[in-house]
Amino acid sequence: MLIVICGPTGVGKTSLAIKLCQKFNGEIISADSRQVYKEADIGTNKFRSRKSEARSQKSEFRIQKSEVKIRKGEGYWIQEGVKIYLYDVVEPDRIFSVAEFVKLADKALKKIVRLGKVPFLVGGTGFYLGAFLGEMPYSLVKPDWELRRRLTSCSISQLISQLQILDPKMVKKLNTSDWNNKRRLIRYLELAKAAGSVDKAMTRFPFSATHLRVSKIGLTASRQFLYQKADWWVRQIVDHGLIEETKYLMEKYGENVPLLKGLIYRPVAEFIKEHKLANASFGSRQESAAAQEELVEKIQHQLHACIRRQLTWFRRDRGIKWFNIETVPYSEIEQFVAQLIGQF
Repeated sequence: MLIVICGPTGVGKTSLAIKLCQKFNGEIISADSRQVYKEADIGTNKFRSRKSEARSQKSEFRIQKSEVKIRKGEGYWIQEGVKIYLYDVVEPDRIFSVAEFVKLADKALKKIVRLGKVPFLVGGTGFYLGAFLGEMPYSLVKPDWELRRRLTSCSISQLISQLQILDPKMVKKLNTSDWNNKRRLIRYLELAKAAGSVDKAMTRFPFSATHLRVSKIGLTASRQFLYQKADWWVRQIVDHGLIEETKYLMEKYGENVPLLKGLIYRPVAEFIKEHKLANASFGSRQESAAAQEELVEKIQHQLHACIRRQLTWFRRDRGIKWFNIETVPYSEIEQFVAQLIGQF
């Protein structure tokens, strides 16, 4: 059996999974598009607490780290005695694809099953979860950087016109989001040029070949509760090392790496450039409280939007058994999982 734990950012998926793994002899496969990156720990929430402090081995600044006992390996961490696969698998200057995730997750799943343990697939990146479970198609076509560079200067209407020539069936399938997403349209053109059409470029992972039954657990709460949790977390990471971690990544890998263009890190990188901190020595300057507060609010706003998107995504899946963390105690979820495992 494979137990999936999904839900929006900050709802407590990993914390729950660790408790369940301790109880039922399990291991975790992380399905998070940002936790795969090495040296990015604070902004990706790999550390689940800030109560103790440790010096980074690869930089001079001090960052707040978890009081939880952590041991790092190649492509995994061990937290509280539980192994979490797909942490720290690529450098921050690499683009990590869903195809790579599926390959690595499959390898981890086979290893967990071979050890006789219960696999838990845990994360908030719905596309990764769907692709691995064979529910959503994905592409093996690698990025064509020259093509992307040329298409970047095109307008939305020009991109759609080109797609109409290459793959008119795909144009008919475009939804409102597609019509306003330049990066997605460029990807569609890339796939159509490489394979003749977008559909021909897509594949599905044969998860059914694993012969594992899947049970999905969803954690949720009211939006107000989720926003409050997210707001508290953002304030903690900004106060305890996120800016320093981002500076370090910018200095080592440059400002344009994929990780720094995404959630959490992008507004911090912009903040650093705006305040000309990129070349400042760590801890040598104090930013004004007002400027830092503005940064906090910007990240919080973006995280609220991310939570809404995640809720919308997961609520379309009728196969998820939902638990509201505001009202349901851990013991009830544990009992549910015990019943699932006891059936096999």
